Amino acid sequence: MANHCFNGISFYGKNLTKIKKLIREAIEVNINHGWLPDFIDANKLRYAHYLFDVEIISESKESIGINCWTKWSPPIEELELLCRQLKVNCTCSYEESGMGIYGQSEYNFETDTTTDVYLDDDDTNRVQYDEENDCYLWDGKIVDSDIVAYQEMLDDKLTTNLN
Repeated sequence: MANHCFNGISFYGKNLTKIKKLIREAIEVNINHGWLPDFIDANKLRYAHYLFDVEIISESKESIGINCWTKWSPPIEELELLCRQLKVNCTCSYEESGMGIYGQSEYNFETDTTTDVYLDDDDTNRVQYDEENDCYLWDGKIVDSDIVAYQEMLDDKLTTNLN
């Protein structure tokens, strides 16, 4: 069985009618299968990241947020194709702790660019599990969990990337 990459995706833009309709389609299809919109040819992708267990977690006139999982890694290429076709922007926070994958990508429709900020091996190696004391250490200091440390490191990288 493939490792699960958990994704939190927010779509935003001027007109979200089509993406909201497709997300509802994804939820319906997910009863039995993974989902990609029909206009994305999975055979042309490096690796098709079908979305599984899509669930809407927030919705407003300006945005819609979902949680889902994909196999192995985040659906960055698929999100670019989807957003480009529907003329919307998106942010995808992703995590696959079994492979040390932790990051955030953002697609901007207006500039047709994707920014992907993620933790590398040097970052993830700063967090260790101390079996003897049943706790996580980040640079030798106790933290509540590995995810807390990873998120703080990612936040620092995102802040640095913005400046």
